[in-house]
Amino acid sequence: MNSKNVGEIIRLFVFTLVGSLLMFVLQPLIYTAGVVRLSNIEKQDLWLSDHYMSAATIVFIVSILATFIWYVWNLYSPPADGKMASARSVGWWILLLLPILGIVAALVFAVQPSPTIGKLTGTDLPILAAMFSFDVLAIYWGATASSTPGLARRLPPGSQAIFRR
Repeated sequence: MNSKNVGEIIRLFVFTLVGSLLMFVLQPLIYTAGVVRLSNIEKQDLWLSDHYMSAATIVFIVSILATFIWYVWNLYSPPADGKMASARSVGWWILLLLPILGIVAALVFAVQPSPTIGKLTGTDLPILAAMFSFDVLAIYWGATASSTPGLARRLPPGSQAIFRR
């Protein structure tokens, strides 16, 4: 393993750590501090521990899985030339569908009504979806844009302009 691979792996872990802190520390604080108030949830602390944490875990695991697949795919089966690398960019977008589906699954889980907690309303869902989208941005896009090895390193959108390597 060369120093370039070590740097890629460090960036993978850094973006994963940032995403996990965002999901499991900062965003729950936003709710508990009252910055975002859930309109129909009577026991917000219970909703956070039961519904939010489970939904966030879904998004987290699916985002990590998509990132891992992308990284390993490009590490062990790098594109041979620029033409193959360009064709592989479609794979990045297809893998992005996994975290998007994870967000959808998490939202479905988060809206499940509970007799003791209450039920999320339609006004709460866009905020939760936006938070999960930021998480996917940090974990999937940030990690792949900064850490993709080889000829595919410039395939994730924005990686050329933001992460000059």
